[in-house]
Amino acid sequence: MGTLHDEAFDELKCYLEQTVFSKTKTVTPLVHLKDEYVGYLVSLGDALRKATILQSMTDEPEYEDIPSDVPSAIDSEMHTLHAAAGILRKHMADIEHVGNMYAPVEETDIQHCAEFVPNTLYDFIQWCTSEKSHTNVTSCGDEGVMKNNLRTIAICHNIISQSRRVYATITLGLALQVHHELGSKHLIDMLHELGHCVSYDEVRRFLTSVAVDQTAPEDIYIPKVLQNLRCIDEYPIVDAAIDNFDQNEATLDGKSTTHAMAAVLFYRGKIQHDNGEGQGIPRLPRKSLSVGERALPWSEDLQRYNKPAKRPEPPPVNDVSLIDVDKDSSELKAAESKDLA
Repeated sequence: MGTLHDEAFDELKCYLEQTVFSKTKTVTPLVHLKDEYVGYLVSLGDALRKATILQSMTDEPEYEDIPSDVPSAIDSEMHTLHAAAGILRKHMADIEHVGNMYAPVEETDIQHCAEFVPNTLYDFIQWCTSEKSHTNVTSCGDEGVMKNNLRTIAICHNIISQSRRVYATITLGLALQVHHELGSKHLIDMLHELGHCVSYDEVRRFLTSVAVDQTAPEDIYIPKVLQNLRCIDEYPIVDAAIDNFDQNEATLDGKSTTHAMAAVLFYRGKIQHDNGEGQGIPRLPRKSLSVGERALPWSEDLQRYNKPAKRPEPPPVNDVSLIDVDKDSSELKAAESKDLA
């Protein structure tokens, strides 16, 4: 095995001398070397560790010793960074993304979020943010190395969203969480400007798409995710919770109150569909729906409420006899003499 590793190292040395340390040739990815020696059990991480040792043994000239007609070391570093960015952009361009569909709920866990990120991008962010990973040249392709750092995955999703101009699972999920917890349009748009989540318009578009997808013209409404459920347990149970959410239950004049009720259906357990995969949600271009546009899961039609321009008031009293009272009357004097305490 040592002979095979030495052979791979010699090949890598010649490759680096012709590419990385060459002043005339551009840098190309080392994936070809990995594919060539995969039968020798030489991983990409092992090859990069050998390359790090080789680079540390190479004498780099000082900046002042470089002639004026030779590109400076800084230009060489920029050339290397530009080539690395081209490699990452190429791998991000190969990501399959369906722009007219939202991912199903089954693909929102950390495992699917990690699979969405190319290994090269994940390794690069890990080397930039983790001193241990950079020193050991740890790669997610190595045996025993898991691609489960949520912070690194989130940064990768942000970079992919900015590079591809698409929404990723984490960028969409963060905006939905902020909308659910705080409901602040300004905060979502501010996070969107920083590149951490999608815009507020995309949140509205997602909520509208989910509402249309889950709405069915039936008297008894059951979510589609439960309609297509394949029972994993022997006796699965679907629970229902019903409660009212009143707002302004009591006011001075009995107006501006809200008395509403909502029902929630939920299944305790893992959801698995007949085809083994969840169905995505079609992405609609609209951000809202009008009343009566679609058939709702109840028979009565919704009527739009038209707020009156003027609040109703008691009718004025026009009978003067009810206002003018004879102050000298015996009934008035008797009432004034009574102790009302």
